[in-house]
Amino acid sequence: MMRLSAIIAILMFAPLTLAAARLDVLDVMAPSMNRTLKCSVLLPDAYDKSGKEIPVVYLLHGSNGTHMTLVSSVTSNAVDRYGFAIVCPWGGHSWWMDAPKTNSYFETWLVKDLLPFVETRYRVRKDRAGRGIAGTSMGGFGAHYIGIRHKDLFSAVGSIFGAFDLTKSPDNWGRPDLFGRSVDGDGGRTERSILNVSKSLNNGELMLIEIVGTSDFTLAENRALHESLTKRGIAHSYVEIRGPNDVASKHTYEFAWPAFDLIFHVFDSHFRGSLKSKAGGCGIIHAYERGQ
Repeated sequence: MMRLSAIIAILMFAPLTLAAARLDVLDVMAPSMNRTLKCSVLLPDAYDKSGKEIPVVYLLHGSNGTHMTLVSSVTSNAVDRYGFAIVCPWGGHSWWMDAPKTNSYFETWLVKDLLPFVETRYRVRKDRAGRGIAGTSMGGFGAHYIGIRHKDLFSAVGSIFGAFDLTKSPDNWGRPDLFGRSVDGDGGRTERSILNVSKSLNNGELMLIEIVGTSDFTLAENRALHESLTKRGIAHSYVEIRGPNDVASKHTYEFAWPAFDLIFHVFDSHFRGSLKSKAGGCGIIHAYERGQ
């Protein structure tokens, strides 16, 4: 198997081309919220020519994103390169969790409504081994929050600069109606943070990968999750990347788009059964240099 560092080097410098992937933009009913929500579905160009069920990756956007935020040449290229579907739902500023006080049930919608909708409409795999979930920032939090809490549905979880610690900047996330305004007794910020949610994980239950830049404001909480998983012997891949300049290592899409290529490559290896988790098998590329 190729070393993770070699894979990073190949993918970071691989030229990107606009693929011929098929894009469907759909309205999906959310009965728990009595509304419909937008969802983008990317399918490989070969989808209509094959009778096989293909793996599916649910890709969650960050704060203030939409169902179109993560639709790009990178994601379009990925579905053709790897042959899986990518589903990009709209999550607003929900943090991808249920908040009954505000009639916000995005966790419920995704697992109870969106998954069955996608699996009825499209020829995708219906087993957890063929499902992955990933995202950026708030979406990285959501992917871990939903993926860990519903590990009976997902087998692969990934994040790019995941905002894992809800106790950070409690007044600045923009949703006091979800979390409350103080850290103490605030409606579950500590309980819902991924450092706490991940304590339910046993080694080998999920394929995990976390990627973060060395100048990112979420670096400390990503390192804290990595250290906690390592201490508990939970196999995962953790990657820190230092770009050619400060901006390329921060919380930006300039950083995220190349990082997605690594996420997709690792997910594809997992779906094909060529990536195995072992106790203590925690890969780290510390401060990997991305060239100009």
